[in-house]
Amino acid sequence: MSFYQNKFAPFNPIRGNFLNWTHFYTYNDAPDRAFEALCNQLFERWCGREYGKKILCINIVNGAGGDGGVEAYTKLQTGEYIGLQAKWFPNSIENNQIKQIRSSVETAKKVRNNIKRYIICIPRDLSDEKMGKGGKKVKNHERSRLDACFKEIKKEYPEMILELWNESRILTELQYPEAEGIRKFWFERDEISLESLRKRFELAKNGWLKERYISSLHGSGYICNYISEMLGVPTYRRSLVSDLTQVETKIIKALRTRHKII
Repeated sequence: MSFYQNKFAPFNPIRGNFLNWTHFYTYNDAPDRAFEALCNQLFERWCGREYGKKILCINIVNGAGGDGGVEAYTKLQTGEYIGLQAKWFPNSIENNQIKQIRSSVETAKKVRNNIKRYIICIPRDLSDEKMGKGGKKVKNHERSRLDACFKEIKKEYPEMILELWNESRILTELQYPEAEGIRKFWFERDEISLESLRKRFELAKNGWLKERYISSLHGSGYICNYISEMLGVPTYRRSLVSDLTQVETKIIKALRTRHKII
């Protein structure tokens, strides 16, 4: 059994789904900084579900000048800490990456000795045992390297729980209802605001619209009429008042006719 088996959320991730990191929108920041921000947001929501009223505070650490081994941490009322470290390792995890993970854990323990649980986030699922060239089993793979690292850490800090949030776990966290906004913010970019529409229109107006739009050829179509109706422009309001007046006249006439018959 792996030393970083996770306690997964109470529902399964979508089968066959994955995170497309090429569509990970960093907002012109470095990928590692954006990944840290994503993990911190998921960490906050996970802590709320996992510990609830036991939480004393949740803090995001400013990494400038050294981050103390964590990107974020939660302090419980018992005085224990839950720490998170995000590692932007999009490629294979080799010995250099293993050293970075070990160094972060050691630093975190020195700064906050009472860390009960330590979470490491990476944006990939680990390679495992497989058959290599010549039909020989490949034993030196990512999972074996990280298992060995975790074994060493557990010997030194047996009271601390180590967890790995890999790509599958991050996907699971993103599927919770409270993470919908996080998923859209980092991966979808399909939210529309009035300000963004104005900017896009100004760009179009100063670009191809300036060259191709001819006011004398402008004509309103179905979409234009529908929008005018939804916005309640004066022309539509007058037409609506006229229709309502006709209906009112017919109702009054019908009531008078009914009264005469009775």
